[in-house]
Amino acid sequence: MAALSELHLVKEHLLQFFSGHDWAEFQFSDGPLIKIAPWLKILRFAPGPQSSLWTYVTLGACTLREEENGIEFSVFVQDESPRFIELLTMTAYYHRNNLLGIGHTVPLGESWVDGSMCNCSLISLPYPLGAEFEICNTRTNHIHILWVLPITEKERDFKIKHGLEEMESKFESVALEYWNFKRASVV
Repeated sequence: MAALSELHLVKEHLLQFFSGHDWAEFQFSDGPLIKIAPWLKILRFAPGPQSSLWTYVTLGACTLREEENGIEFSVFVQDESPRFIELLTMTAYYHRNNLLGIGHTVPLGESWVDGSMCNCSLISLPYPLGAEFEICNTRTNHIHILWVLPITEKERDFKIKHGLEEMESKFESVALEYWNFKRASVV
């Protein structure tokens, strides 16, 4: 478990990685997590030198579990919206109660955005930004910043049946527009 005292190192890592991007810090004040982890924040980075998309990242999810190396979550989106603050907070809460890691899926029970068929999430390596973004070293361990990729229920079922590698191959074969939440299912 990452210590609360090390969250500033995660924030410094993100600010350094997104140097030249405008950024802001938010907190989702509804739901149970605000009482359990009032320190959990969501950082939002505007498009800039590292990415032409908006990037939202949790700050504090790494403190919610007893695992040696903590996890933070990120999402890459075309348009900014408070909806992504809510979705990442929901993901952090789910992670607190059900350990998430690479290849895990999360059913949302609702669409990512209005008009979207994506109603699930796939936890993945943050391929669009690479290992320099993903790995944050702290004094006592390292934190992985994973990608929360919006997927459809059919894609989730395919991943469960055929595995993560097959799902990722499907995404690659169609040059998945991962930022387009209103895209058609690839299966």
